[in-house]
Amino acid sequence: MIREAGQWKRGYLKLKIWGYGVERFLNVCGKTGIDIWGVRAERTSCDPVCFCCMELKDFHRIRPVVRKTKVHIRIQKRLGLPFFLHRNRKRWILFAGPLLIVMILMVLSMFLWKVTFEGNNRYTDDA
Repeated sequence: MIREAGQWKRGYLKLKIWGYGVERFLNVCGKTGIDIWGVRAERTSCDPVCFCCMELKDFHRIRPVVRKTKVHIRIQKRLGLPFFLHRNRKRWILFAGPLLIVMILMVLSMFLWKVTFEGNNRYTDDA
């Protein structure tokens, strides 16, 4: 769960990998320290196809591996906080509104107001 939250915070990609050396690509990525998870293989008419997830920082490091293994890569989905913020960069008021409300509540909660009860006829002050 903590790992998934970290991956979402840094951003990750869902990829489609196809070509002759898909298995070799996965092995070379493992040796070079590129983290890949959620690997799912499918067999099409001639070439094997692999679907997997990879962090955004690792995606920039796979270019030499792709050239070496002669595979093709297509980004299926972009997920995570960096992509969410990029999609919603013009909707800044959507995030500023709740932040402003929290700040106003914090300022108003700093004031201590005196509360008194009058007309206590039924119970004693000790009770």
